Amino acid sequence: MLLLNEIESNSTKTITALVSTISKKSKIPISTLKLNARLLKDLELINYSVSEPVELSDSGRLVLTLLESG
Repeated sequence: MLLLNEIESNSTKTITALVSTISKKSKIPISTLKLNARLLKDLELINYSVSEPVELSDSGRLVLTLLESG
């Protein structure tokens, strides 16, 4: 949920910049965040490429909404 929330509020950052920022704030290793990002991408919850900003997919927005509503 951390990654989904951060992606929603930082839609102009690349995945590399975003995981670096999250790692500094939360002390979670970058490798862990990259693995989780790859899993979210494989599940088609987020979209990203090398030089493009990371974004939530429609499914990712739905999952985030469901998680936030409890």
